[in-house]
Amino acid sequence: MNSCLKFYITVACWWAVSAHGAPTSADCQALIRLATGELRIDSALIAPAAVMPPRNGSSGSMLKVAAPAHCLVKGMLNPRIGANARGFGMGFELRMPLQWNQRFLFQGG
Repeated sequence: MNSCLKFYITVACWWAVSAHGAPTSADCQALIRLATGELRIDSALIAPAAVMPPRNGSSGSMLKVAAPAHCLVKGMLNPRIGANARGFGMGFELRMPLQWNQRFLFQGG
């Protein structure tokens, strides 16, 4: 099975579990085991509820958002070495709420 597809299926399962009770820190950390040659997971930790700071060093002109407690997963899809031994890949940061409202927001760029 494609590593990316496996990862997305696991994310869907996470949300299904969270609809029936809050996932634990161990559930969050277990996502690290999904790592393969095509999927690198650098960390998977529970982050407490907090107000998220503005992005890109903004001084407050951007709206601050209150984020609930969540599993914060950081990693990279398709990591590889390019010219001059430079690392490449599609980095990601995924925040999966412990109490999911069954809504989904994707931001990318």
